Amino acid sequence: MVHRVNLTASLSSIRTNFNLGLTEPRLFDSEISLGLDAFNQDQNFLSFNSLTSGAGFRFGKNISEYENLGIGYRFENVEVSGVSAANTTTFVRNQTRTTSRVLPTYVYDSRDNFLNPSQGWRHMLRFDLAGLGGLKFTRSRYDITYYHPLVGKLVGAGHARVSFAEGYDGDTLPVFERYFMGGPTTLRGFTIQDIGPKDLSGNPVGGSKALLLNLELQYPFTKSIRGFVFYDRGNVYGTGPNMTTTTKNFDLAEMRHSIGAGFRFISPFGPMGFAYGVKLDREPAKK
Repeated sequence: MVHRVNLTASLSSIRTNFNLGLTEPRLFDSEISLGLDAFNQDQNFLSFNSLTSGAGFRFGKNISEYENLGIGYRFENVEVSGVSAANTTTFVRNQTRTTSRVLPTYVYDSRDNFLNPSQGWRHMLRFDLAGLGGLKFTRSRYDITYYHPLVGKLVGAGHARVSFAEGYDGDTLPVFERYFMGGPTTLRGFTIQDIGPKDLSGNPVGGSKALLLNLELQYPFTKSIRGFVFYDRGNVYGTGPNMTTTTKNFDLAEMRHSIGAGFRFISPFGPMGFAYGVKLDREPAKK
């Protein structure tokens, strides 16, 4: 039997993550993969801190050349801290909660290269169904990415993401499961996690819905170095104590946007990059 062991660590000013994964690609010589995971994540949001520890397992199966179906289970213990008395609300409060969720996933991936693609599609549809124990909520996410060669070595790339979450059976969506946006992986040029509903002090509390669009023109200088210019557009929607920066529902007319440039390269430690973005709207829309 061939096992893959993966140990990853992510350290930054706002996040410290440690993940240990064990994968058996062919369980009992079948076409089904099995993965086991354990993790510890310490994250500093602008309005609270969260410490998450847990474990889970996952099964996967390729159903065609480009398609994969997966199902997983994850149990987590989450401690929320750092919330002042003045900012304690229905959405944000110091507490320790558990979640137990099932994670069905579908992926279609026809890209010609996983690290530096020049053409092809990637679709990812994922659901979080929590309620086997602890908090009760659902989360849904759909990502679509497309790469297409243009002129010479120039490549056009587009990515869109739609996310939706809600509590059920009387449970509200916990703050650590709400969506946040802003920063290098979503809306470049904006402060990390700063987009969307705010608390009474102006700190973000996240939302239950999110829309994101990323467009890039990419140019490969070498096989491992690629420069790009980008346009990002998105927003987080949902309720919060201060509604000056968002609406409750998806609204294509109310979205933040930015432009910028950067580069990516393949290092011995994996893909890395740098981007600089400029806001195209300095102030959020007022209702």
